Amino acid sequence: MDLRFILNSSPEAFFTSTTDSSDSSSGKNLFICKWKSCSKTFAKRSDLQRHQRTHTGERPYQCTTCGKGFVQRSALSVHQRTHTGEKPHMCEHSGCGMTFSDSSSLSRHRRIHTGVRPYVCTHVNCDKRFTRRIALLKHQRKHDFEKVIKYSFNNEGIKHIGLQSQASLFTEVSFVHHQGGIESNS
Repeated sequence: MDLRFILNSSPEAFFTSTTDSSDSSSGKNLFICKWKSCSKTFAKRSDLQRHQRTHTGERPYQCTTCGKGFVQRSALSVHQRTHTGEKPHMCEHSGCGMTFSDSSSLSRHRRIHTGVRPYVCTHVNCDKRFTRRIALLKHQRKHDFEKVIKYSFNNEGIKHIGLQSQASLFTEVSFVHHQGGIESNS
């Protein structure tokens, strides 16, 4: 492709090779993303166009209050509730009545009442479950720290102590350098 064409083209020009192709198994048209090596398929042209914004970074829906941009108009509508304070989604659990600006926050909140914890730690010998994915990810980082090996240094060399959490490694062991080598104060 000629560099002058790239510089003088709108982002849509990079999708001109995105074509409707017939899905031979169902007879339906598919819309294929041709951005670099993506090749995701969509049933609707509008879904493809929305997807292409992930490649271009385009955020055509702007909040008139704060200027934040969004890929979808519906996301802008939900965002605008942060400015208006509108919370149309209410928890129906007996005695609760909490309200939320979006349905996904309400769904997440309902897990408090139901006890559903869909996010499961896959670490060996750990059966912890979480209501939120972010809590699971934070928990899994702790397993990474548990793999830090604690060593004690003395004049003869390195002596293996065992597995410790990274936090305890820094709080339980301090090292002093002297002429004969390094010693542990623990």
